[in-house]
Amino acid sequence: MSRIWIGTAIAVVAGLLAVGCSSPATPERAYYLLRGGNSTAGLPPASGEQRAGIRTVEVAPYLDRAGIVVGLGPNEVREAVFHLWAEPLRSGIRAHLEDRVSEQLGYVIGGSQAIARTWRKRVDIAIRQLHGLASGEVRLAGSFTVTSGGGDVLAVEQVNATTRQSEPGYASLVAAEIQLLDELGDQIADSLR
Repeated sequence: MSRIWIGTAIAVVAGLLAVGCSSPATPERAYYLLRGGNSTAGLPPASGEQRAGIRTVEVAPYLDRAGIVVGLGPNEVREAVFHLWAEPLRSGIRAHLEDRVSEQLGYVIGGSQAIARTWRKRVDIAIRQLHGLASGEVRLAGSFTVTSGGGDVLAVEQVNATTRQSEPGYASLVAAEIQLLDELGDQIADSLR
């Protein structure tokens, strides 16, 4: 009887190994950065009245996730499991916008919160939407506020922009989101001039 049990156990284990070996492999995770090729190399630091910086970047809670978010319907979104941000989204947006605004202004805006008290102008950004849709459309919606060093509101701007992915896939989605963030950076630079 024990030989039958041992034979059955060996058959079950062999079957499980065969099923495990024939199962498709788990997809490899892909990580994405919000880098658009902006370069601040060679730009001088801001001085005097030019001193400005991005103080806060807020993102909607549905975006504040490791996975890239895609809209499936009017009120349905899904977080990707294998296509992830390589850094927190708000950090990526801040770094990208600091580089883009600096490039547009011709000098490096302050990124360090340690020197924020020396900024003559401060920018606070709120992102309500930043995702692609199954149709290939990509949306950015939000606002930003520019205040003086003394706290006076100098500008409040709304942002509503769309573009289309050049091709299907997450890499193209991220490229389209970078394009929309570039437009936002240009709008912020105009407000800081």
